[in-house]
Amino acid sequence: MPTREIFQKLNAQVNREFNASHLYLRLSDWCTEHNFNGAATFLRNQAKNNVTQMMSLFDYMKQEGADPIIGATPVSACDCRSLEELFLRTLEDLKQRSASLSDLTLLAKDCHDDATCRVLESLAASHAENRQFLQALLEEVRAASREGVPLADTDRGFLNLVNYEHHSSV
Repeated sequence: MPTREIFQKLNAQVNREFNASHLYLRLSDWCTEHNFNGAATFLRNQAKNNVTQMMSLFDYMKQEGADPIIGATPVSACDCRSLEELFLRTLEDLKQRSASLSDLTLLAKDCHDDATCRVLESLAASHAENRQFLQALLEEVRAASREGVPLADTDRGFLNLVNYEHHSSV
């Protein structure tokens, strides 16, 4: 069974994942305002994924007898000036969440809490997959900018990607 310290850190991770979903929704709204509907749809899907990840941790905590507490989500304006800056922001957020997740996994290993380790390693694998995906999208935006490809074309590619992901997961 997880220790009190692990439960506290799990709860903090639950809130990080939940806050990430709000961040992605705010960034999606920014994309919509700037007519980047493909990126907006992609980010809304990412927000759903973050809620799913948060719920997985939440459910695990409940199963282990803890009472997770979801704190208030800080609301900040999306002050991005470009799609590149937006994807850099998502990558930085993911980097911070992954770092705290890594620390928590080490703590669980030190406490020989194998069940918690398995849950956290699954989330870490998802983070790694998301990091590769976000990095690829950032590179796509940068390449379009270098080659003079209109961002509207790149954005349509994001929408095609979201549609492909949806169909391949059904």
